[in-house]
Amino acid sequence: MRRVVRRVHLAASPEEAWRACLELLLRPDPARGVIKRTCRPDPPLVGSVVTSTIRARGVERELRAEVVELSPPHVLATVAEGPGPAVRTSMSLEPAAGGGTEVTLVSEAESGFPVGGRTGRLLDELLLGGPQRRSARSTLRRLGELVAAGRSRG
Repeated sequence: MRRVVRRVHLAASPEEAWRACLELLLRPDPARGVIKRTCRPDPPLVGSVVTSTIRARGVERELRAEVVELSPPHVLATVAEGPGPAVRTSMSLEPAAGGGTEVTLVSEAESGFPVGGRTGRLLDELLLGGPQRRSARSTLRRLGELVAAGRSRG
């Protein structure tokens, strides 16, 4: 299993950061290739399915994830569905000592190859490491953008 942990400090209350986390499930992000996103049912709850349409290199594909944990305003977790690696992504929010919110994103992915031990870990790193790290950075960057957009609207 490949595990990536990334953290970011947001200059926002945990409630504002939580609203932005939920918006991640609901809003497309065309700048990063997510041209459509739906969540059923909406508003999100445990068991909701998030469907994202991704366009990359002129090809569209659909990704699905199920909300498996939702504890406002502390934890949001999804698990990817369908073909490809099994990926669980969680975001934990905690008030920061000096104000704002600390967000910790944990992404756990497994290629599914029936190879264990060192060889399996190496395969997971080669196949999943780069994309998994890029996805974590992109998600936290988008979260910051959504917090900023929420502040400019409100």
